Amino acid sequence: MFKLSPLRLRVFRRCRLRYRYQYVDRLPARPSPQDVVGALVHATLHDFFAHVPVHDRDVERLLTLLDEKWQALVFRLGSPAEREAWRERAEAQMRRFSHQHDLSLQPLALEAYYEVPVSDQVTLIGRIDRVDEEPDGGLHLIDYKTGARPPEADVEQLRFYAIMLERKLSRPLRRASYFFLEEGDVWAIRPTREELEDSLSQALAAVESMAAEQDFPATVGRHCAGCHYLRVCAERDKIAQLRQEEGW
Repeated sequence: MFKLSPLRLRVFRRCRLRYRYQYVDRLPARPSPQDVVGALVHATLHDFFAHVPVHDRDVERLLTLLDEKWQALVFRLGSPAEREAWRERAEAQMRRFSHQHDLSLQPLALEAYYEVPVSDQVTLIGRIDRVDEEPDGGLHLIDYKTGARPPEADVEQLRFYAIMLERKLSRPLRRASYFFLEEGDVWAIRPTREELEDSLSQALAAVESMAAEQDFPATVGRHCAGCHYLRVCAERDKIAQLRQEEGW
């Protein structure tokens, strides 16, 4: 059974050489400071909604949880100045979140992992940050994003999760949202049945391409700067030259 996640699909579409490193050769990845801090923020929000009673939920409790988790990973974030900058950024995200969102909500699911067969050969897999219940019993899917908001939001990831959630819970999806914590923005879609079916067809076609791929060509561009496999990439010299020429 082929297990397809949103990340696997995104990596294959962006750079097939990275796909080979990550999913064929299974080389260990080197997480960036952004990844480390992002995981901490996600864990903080999970524990806040999962374990803190509603009457105790406020910005100070949120910051306290963040601080408790911070102590376990500061050594992974470079110099003292870098660590302080990351800490201030994470705290700002938590303060912004607490001011913009209802802290008393009780999510239906938090960090739930799903495996949903969609054909005889393919299972969709993924971990969804949060699922809320709408007043009519429908579902609101939420994905936290801790990095800077991209020029275009990844609508396919939300549709991917929507397919899994509806099939797993047998309930209609009303909304699927990105909470961009750095800017405080919310970007949402209300996917139609036709859009979900089209996305599923494209995902299944991509699986066929993954299975048939033999050359794994690189796609060099600005995204290479944040690649977890840059240190072992066969194109790293070309990437270094391009970064110098274009200033990224």
